[in-house]
Amino acid sequence: GLNEVKTYTLTSPKMAAMFDYEDKEYITLPSPMSQDKSIIRRSIIPSLLNVYDYNKSRKVEDINIYEIAKTYDKDYNDNHKIAMLISGNYINNKVNGTVVKADFYLLKGIVENLLKYLGFKNRYDFQKVEVKELHPGVSASIMIDRKPIGIIGRVHPSIKKEDVYVAELSMTALYNMTVKPLKYKEASKYPEIKKDVAFVVPNELTNAEIEAVIKHAGGRLLDNIDIFDIYRDVEPGKKSMAYNLTFKDDTRTLSDEEVMQVFNNVIKEVESKLDAKLRG
Repeated sequence: GLNEVKTYTLTSPKMAAMFDYEDKEYITLPSPMSQDKSIIRRSIIPSLLNVYDYNKSRKVEDINIYEIAKTYDKDYNDNHKIAMLISGNYINNKVNGTVVKADFYLLKGIVENLLKYLGFKNRYDFQKVEVKELHPGVSASIMIDRKPIGIIGRVHPSIKKEDVYVAELSMTALYNMTVKPLKYKEASKYPEIKKDVAFVVPNELTNAEIEAVIKHAGGRLLDNIDIFDIYRDVEPGKKSMAYNLTFKDDTRTLSDEEVMQVFNNVIKEVESKLDAKLRG
């Protein structure tokens, strides 16, 4: 659902210094034609921000773009990357009134769908990271098998006042990882049961930490976890995190009693392990 763009590999010293999350030295051309094209980029994100600025100055409000390109370090090692930027509305259908606003979780979902499609289901994770160009509370490192392969987050308000979300990951790192052959899974013939639950948790607690406990407590009957609401400052130093849990068994119809037993165990585990309490 994103539009592909192609931008220059050469960039300016100012842009080259941005999103330096890999901490690698860049290549400076000995005889550049101009300072704006004097350095070989290590990240594609600054180039996407240039495309964003170009479109915003021409009254384009909904910008959803990506680029696949190689970056290089000072030793001329290439790194094939994919970078994405979304802002405004991801879907804006004026005919039927369907509007889907671009946000962190939408971009995270795009990244997750990509990783699942490439065969990395249950191997990826998102962990806290500090990148000075990203909002400290809305940023993460993209991990595969506990190894960082990229970043995702909201561009820091000091750089863009609007809500602009970016992600970048190394395709080269993915190419070098072994994946099992993809298997076809038949759609379940049995109904699923959905339950909503909300917890009041400390502000510093991450969604990944909560989902890990929910997943472990839910066991094999818990098929899917979706976060659908975050309400901040519900109490001093606290926020509310709301989840939709899907329970399913591919071999039989589940009873309400056994689902409630697992559901109550999820609540108990989250409350006891994460300094959380059920929100009424």
